[in-house]
Amino acid sequence: MPGAERLLLDRQGALQQLLGLAKEGSQFEDALAMRVVRTVHHAIDEHPVVVAYKAEPNAREAIRRTARLEIVAPARVTLGSPVPVVVRVTNTGSRTWRAATPSNVGQVTLGVQVLEPDGRLLVRDHYREPLPSDVASDQQVELRFACPAPSRPGRYLLKFDMVAEGIAWFEAGGSPAETRPLDVTS
Repeated sequence: MPGAERLLLDRQGALQQLLGLAKEGSQFEDALAMRVVRTVHHAIDEHPVVVAYKAEPNAREAIRRTARLEIVAPARVTLGSPVPVVVRVTNTGSRTWRAATPSNVGQVTLGVQVLEPDGRLLVRDHYREPLPSDVASDQQVELRFACPAPSRPGRYLLKFDMVAEGIAWFEAGGSPAETRPLDVTS
């Protein structure tokens, strides 16, 4: 039955695309992991025990994790010196950010990534700065910290983004991340 075979192949292709199975290597892993995380993150945020059930999504209840970041950081440091950073971050999302959770999953931190000047990722989890306390929607906090500089001289970009630990970087949900150039000199 060629028609039935084609229908089965079409359904398999749609399922592969839905789950990210049409991708290969790390793209597959990222796509599948993000799909799973997006599916369960609401329950993880609110409950230490996850109970699964099927329900229609309600757009009005969707959690939006978004932030506005204002970064002050030098454009040049000497090798071995930390990068002094000041970040004013505003919770522009719909939920309070938790500075701590019992399992650490879902707690929000400021994450720093190291990129090459052309934007290619070098180090995904370079540094994390915890929030001093929970941050309600429309509330602003200022973070002052010393971020380690990359370990080799060169030109880099530091990318700043908020992270719901164990769930997702905010940029993945549409929140803008901020980058700053950094020259590390010897």
